[in-house]
Amino acid sequence: MWCEIPEKDNGFHYNLIQALGTLKPTDNYSRDLLIELERRLSALLRTCLPESRLFMIKDDRLAHLLFMGTDGFAMGFGIVGPSRRSSAIVEDFCDILLNVDRKT
Repeated sequence: MWCEIPEKDNGFHYNLIQALGTLKPTDNYSRDLLIELERRLSALLRTCLPESRLFMIKDDRLAHLLFMGTDGFAMGFGIVGPSRRSSAIVEDFCDILLNVDRKT
């Protein structure tokens, strides 16, 4: 989510964020799609996280964090291009999720 989606289709995700950034509270933005995608992502995460880490998907909080991070990486891609650190950040984040203690 943090490496490929922000760069997909020549950074189209950045354009989506720009458009959403122009909305006002009175524009009746619906979060229904985001909520449904978070639910689906949580279901996928449930199949790959160890039992001891399943607390992280409670109330789709981890999925929400992943989507919000994706938006941030897309913003960066739109402004300066591909992140030179996204792969390492993803590895570190996976270590946190899986409770892996990597000393390097």
